[in-house]
Amino acid sequence: MRVHGRIRRLAPLPGLQVPGNRRRILGDSEDHHRSFDGGKTVSLPEQFSLSGRTAIVTGGGRGLGAAAAAALAEAGAIVVLAGRSESALAAVVEQIETSGGTALARVADVAQESEVEGLFDWIQSERGPVDVLVNNAAIADQAALSDVSVERWDAVIATNLRGVFLTSRALIRQSHPGQRTIINISSLAATAGVRNQAAYSASKGAVESLTRALAVELAPQHVRVNAIAPGYFNTDMPAEVLTHESAREALLRRVPQRRVPEPEEIGSTVVYLAAGASAFLTGNVIHLDGGYTAQ
Repeated sequence: MRVHGRIRRLAPLPGLQVPGNRRRILGDSEDHHRSFDGGKTVSLPEQFSLSGRTAIVTGGGRGLGAAAAAALAEAGAIVVLAGRSESALAAVVEQIETSGGTALARVADVAQESEVEGLFDWIQSERGPVDVLVNNAAIADQAALSDVSVERWDAVIATNLRGVFLTSRALIRQSHPGQRTIINISSLAATAGVRNQAAYSASKGAVESLTRALAVELAPQHVRVNAIAPGYFNTDMPAEVLTHESAREALLRRVPQRRVPEPEEIGSTVVYLAAGASAFLTGNVIHLDGGYTAQ
């Protein structure tokens, strides 16, 4: 499945006047990140611009993935959504294009090697190499350990961990003239124990370890790798907790900010990690959880 519309050039981000405080950042003379080219002076708005960049968001048909895709498009990227639901992907493409952005979509299961390779080959032919990869696709299985089947355990690990490996490998195999960024979506479950989420927690802990390993390995190839570990957002994944008043109140008591954020709040963090503004940041996990894991 392929959904795309007209290419639109988005207006630059609102101008920030920073007289006397412009940055000179040293780096590759051919850097594609709109900063870092051989001592070029770069304004703050330019450091957050993704104009002309191509970004993939896996699991882009709903929740945090859809919010990340919308933010990347608003910052100027051409966004490619990947997921397993054609109708959900098409709806997000329509929303992005209605807002003036550019988006494409393709049905793909990140746990399947052939489908990941097909996705990247298709993007290469349509738009050229990928600049930004957001590994968001994930599934969860809430069950006591004694009730978790081997098949279900393997399914969670395949999507949540093998999928990150397959897409990251596909990106690094593409020839690319400049800098690239991988953003892995982890979870507070990688750090804090969560009852009845053994497979999910293990997969996200492994994603954070993989993030650090790839950051070190891929730095010489001008690829930065970071992760975002969201807390409980208002999405369908933690819906069982959030829809029961007593459970919601118990959760909020554990969040210092005492609120559940909307999915759109992940967008600015994704854009920051994708853009030149975070050029010297790699191998890190940003805990976007209102202070939950700080306790």
